[in-house]
Amino acid sequence: MYKCGNIESVNEARVLLFSKATKPAALPPTQNALELHNKRAHYQALVWKQASIQQPNLPSPDEMGWIKEDGNAVQLVPLLITYDPIPKACKELMFCSCKSGCTTLRCGYKKAKLFCTEVCS
Repeated sequence: MYKCGNIESVNEARVLLFSKATKPAALPPTQNALELHNKRAHYQALVWKQASIQQPNLPSPDEMGWIKEDGNAVQLVPLLITYDPIPKACKELMFCSCKSGCTTLRCGYKKAKLFCTEVCS
């Protein structure tokens, strides 16, 4: 899927691509994020398949990668990931090259809403 040779899992491909990536946004999703996406897509397919049925038999959206948010009306919001996509140890290895103290949106970390580390310029 990610053209990484004989790698068996998405997370292994992510590790390999992490070493080659220039931007964290270029990394593929984690195994967890991919599984949740597949659950949401499957749930949507079930909804469409039973669209003509008056009382469809559907699993709970909570089990299929969705979260119920209460506002004026109950709204389903996608659950994108259940844990941190970049382990803390990896975040400590990453750094930016800002010379102005990471105060502008030119800083990739600030733009991604991440905190700069001690190794940043």
